[in-house]
Amino acid sequence: WASEKWNFLGACEYAPGLDQSWFARPAKRAALVMSVPFGLPDKENTVEEIYRYADYLPDRYAIINSTSFYAEPGSLKITVLDENDEPMKEANVLVYVFNFGALRPIAKLVADEKGVAEITIGEGRFFVSGGDEKSGGGKLVKVKKSKTTKVTIKPKDGPVLDGNYWLRPAKDVK
Repeated sequence: WASEKWNFLGACEYAPGLDQSWFARPAKRAALVMSVPFGLPDKENTVEEIYRYADYLPDRYAIINSTSFYAEPGSLKITVLDENDEPMKEANVLVYVFNFGALRPIAKLVADEKGVAEITIGEGRFFVSGGDEKSGGGKLVKVKKSKTTKVTIKPKDGPVLDGNYWLRPAKDVK
């Protein structure tokens, strides 16, 4: 944190200033970048997007979504509906990327009372799963930088995932 904004440094390579390191270009393609500050930021007066705020735990910590400091992200707005097209409040929503042969969760959100969960996220394709243990679904979405991508998930839209989901090749058919 310098000059009233977040900056980054490399591990130990020489760079003539802040925000210059070996990962500067690759970071522009990041799906999600999280930062953990020392102490708790003031929730009401911060411009950062706070992803988690655990003031009720003995360790008291926050996780800040810092993606916009590294990349030109978009916004993903997910609405989860039940089988009667009613908002599924407090639905679990997971956002996945394809990595190392599997769909891997990078964010877990909880829908509000209107069944909506939102996150700032890098440009790319993601699988989004939402629901509860009884019903839900999933969809593939494409997020573009500086745009809001809206997706509605209903039961039977696809699988509800709750962790790593390995993709395996089909068995040979004889």
